[in-house]
Amino acid sequence: MQKLRTTVVAAGLALLPVLAAAPAGAASLNIPGLIDQGIDTVVHTAAGGIGDTVASLGQYGAAHAYLTGDPASRYIVVLGARLNPDGLLPGVLNARLDAAAAIARLHPQNKVIVSGGPTQPLPYTEAQAMLVGLTLRGVNPANIILENDSYSTVDNARNTTQILSGAGADGAVLVTSASHIDRALATFQSASGRFHYVPVSVPGW
Repeated sequence: MQKLRTTVVAAGLALLPVLAAAPAGAASLNIPGLIDQGIDTVVHTAAGGIGDTVASLGQYGAAHAYLTGDPASRYIVVLGARLNPDGLLPGVLNARLDAAAAIARLHPQNKVIVSGGPTQPLPYTEAQAMLVGLTLRGVNPANIILENDSYSTVDNARNTTQILSGAGADGAVLVTSASHIDRALATFQSASGRFHYVPVSVPGW
């Protein structure tokens, strides 16, 4: 219970700078819906997080093996998806965050990059929403790196590889939807052939 309480507090703190910028687009925000979505995420994680984490060992074994090899230089990259107009996270993005969190909870030494820009007229980016979503799922926000400027997969690849290059990374686990994984992997490899990517394909579009 103490760990759950700490997670909720950490998520609230992560959300403060986002809400501070709210006046410009606050009229479109579904605040009650955002609160409900956050509570649902915490409840789901508290009830099934351990099971989901254990299950990920079988589902994403290659990703776990790769991240264990050299935590300091191997990252987890989660690609964003367009937020709903009212600010809520769509199901496809929640699925990506569920998978990424299940992996990240077993690898607290590996950094997580969340990639997605201001693709809706909202007071926060996809990446900022993903930061909160991962924190609610038990991922340490201090380990999460924001890539806030992408409007497309090409942007995701270019901006994220710049972060990886600056960090001296070897590569990353790449988390996105099943319908998107082949294109995303090809785009990331085209952006920079120096990095090794382990794909994690999540059900959904």
